[in-house]
Amino acid sequence: MQRNTHRTNKSLLREINMMQEASSPHVIRVRGVFKGQPPKSGWATQLGVVMELMERGSLASLQEALIRPPPWPLVFRLAHQVALGINFLHSLPRPVLHLDLKPQNVLLDDALNAKLTDFGLSRISCSVAQVSKKDDEDSGGTVSYMPPEAFGETYKPKRASDIYSYGILIWSILTGKQPYESKRLMCL
Repeated sequence: MQRNTHRTNKSLLREINMMQEASSPHVIRVRGVFKGQPPKSGWATQLGVVMELMERGSLASLQEALIRPPPWPLVFRLAHQVALGINFLHSLPRPVLHLDLKPQNVLLDDALNAKLTDFGLSRISCSVAQVSKKDDEDSGGTVSYMPPEAFGETYKPKRASDIYSYGILIWSILTGKQPYESKRLMCL
């Protein structure tokens, strides 16, 4: 159990570092880090991250609450703000690849402005075609938002991986549906 906590803390610290590098109006801000004992955790001490409050939850929760797709002005604004967030990440001196763009990772403030979150799978891009990644790190993302080449053994994420996921995300915003929801996705 101690080893898992150490690995979880290391992963969280890596995610926090990624989020701190990506300070933009379209990327969630880290306000602080705390160390404590969550309820029902026994004596286990864990790290946690304090982020800015996004009153409206995620884009996924908005989609669930709406009976139909959002109105066109909101669709365009959300698509634009997510694009600005991705562009910001990809334009950093050390470009960041998000690698898990989906409605659950787009948070909304009280005015329904979008910000990217969840940098647990993010990587620093070394070049357009190569990404830093250790063999023991998780790779992947949410299957229905991943590009087809991600399922190949020699896959190396690049900026185009986020752009593909962005396209699927835009389709999801436009339709109010989850991609491939009527299909059973299988991973080998």
